[in-house]
Amino acid sequence: MKFGIISTRVTANIGDDIQSLAAIELLRQNGINEYVCVEREALNSYSGEPVALIMNGWFLHYMKNFPPSDKIKPLFISFHCEKEELIKKHQKYF
Repeated sequence: MKFGIISTRVTANIGDDIQSLAAIELLRQNGINEYVCVEREALNSYSGEPVALIMNGWFLHYMKNFPPSDKIKPLFISFHCEKEELIKKHQKYF
């Protein structure tokens, strides 16, 4: 299974980029130098190869795009969500 990191083009928030860089560094420290980038705001429509995706950062501008596709195995390491309704709606998933 491939590994992946979250990226986004939806905002110009440098914090999103820092989170992606942190995930890349985590992979590199564990000898993983190949990874795919998955758009944070389109997790539900990911259709590439199955991927173990580091789920770090801030979630989510478009709540309808959660939960992620069945092709994503989430690796929750740093998940922030301000929208309590997203957490309540997807408790079983978490």
